[in-house]
Amino acid sequence: MNNALKVTIFIILLILLLLIAHYFKYTKVDNSYIIEQQTIDNIEKRGLYNILNPLVISFIEDNTMKYNIEKYRLTTPISFNRTFFNMSTFIDKYMSSTTEMILLRAKKTVNINLVSPMYKHFFKKQKTLSKNSGFMNTFQLEKDNYNKTQSIDIVLREHNILYIPRFWLFNFDKDDEEVEYFQCDNIFSRMFNYFVH
Repeated sequence: MNNALKVTIFIILLILLLLIAHYFKYTKVDNSYIIEQQTIDNIEKRGLYNILNPLVISFIEDNTMKYNIEKYRLTTPISFNRTFFNMSTFIDKYMSSTTEMILLRAKKTVNINLVSPMYKHFFKKQKTLSKNSGFMNTFQLEKDNYNKTQSIDIVLREHNILYIPRFWLFNFDKDDEEVEYFQCDNIFSRMFNYFVH
């Protein structure tokens, strides 16, 4: 075997190992109901992509969510497809995202109901939202399955941001409250969306 072929095989194996490692990292979930809380100035040192539990980010600056995300570098260096949008809350369906990350900020105090990914099989997938929301899927919890799932409620206040990990389901306690959303992808989350989606 010549050296060029050996180098090519080595590079291909290295790329495959990198993809497999990132796929396991992307699909890893923590099914415990541990809600973390940190101040915004401590987040950038840790990175949100690696956090597997919901996180309330407190003491954000009294400015837009975009300002806070950019100033405190809440995204990773390989993030792209950064999307900011506003959407009204709803109580009749659940949402879930498979992007690199999703962040929420309420304009007024709102309760958010979070469900671990381990209960996703009790939900019926409805559709993918089309409002610049990437891979945001909506789900319906059938009445027969209410007692089979567990959830936790979080009170999200005006000067907090909620990080919701990939695959977690969420909905709200009231309709028509405006919430700011941010989501982004990285090359791995965008690629793996097609396998997990």
